[in-house]
This record gives sequence, C-alpha cells and structure tokens, in this order.
Amino acid sequence: MVKAKQKWKGVVCNGGIGKMSTSYKVFLHAEGEDDNIRRFMARKSFVCVLKMLKDMYPKLKDETFDVTWKDNVNDMVTIDNDDDLILALTEMFLLED
Repeated sequence: MVKAKQKWKGVVCNGGIGKMSTSYKVFLHAEGEDDNIRRFMARKSFVCVLKMLKDMYPKLKDETFDVTWKDNVNDMVTIDNDDDLILALTEMFLLED
C-alpha cells in the first residue's frame, strides 16, 4: 500500500523522451466511476510515478492507494518500490515481443 502523504519537494520527474524516461499508461479504478485512462512520460522511478499520479489525479493526494500492473497470466502485481517498477517495465517490454 502506498502512503499518499510523502514529500515531493525537489523531485524532478518530468523528462523528455530519452533513456531516463519512459511512457506510462495508467488506469484509475475508482469505485462507482468509469475508469480514467491517461498517458505520461516520467523517469523510471517509483517516487516519480507516484508524483505524476498525484499531479494528474488530485483526489489521490490525501488517499492511500495501490499501484499495480497486469502480468502475462493476468495477475495484478503490486508495485511498491523502484525494483518492482523496473521488473514490471522489463516484463511488459518482453511481453510486447
């Protein structure tokens, strides 16, 4: 579970297209609402992904929420740190081939 009250001061997450950045496609699943789907570019950092999510979805700023991805057998796998994020990005890249 991700704690929403983390401090972001001094974190630079917006990156142009390059080695340090990647494209993310995110779905906000909120009970009783249609899914909200967005794309953004950010560094390959879990802190940056959280910051971008909270910037795009202001209602998440004061909420606790999970960040997950769907693997090759359709399991929803939780991302809690940089290692989880890199694993998810690597696995998703391999699935595209």
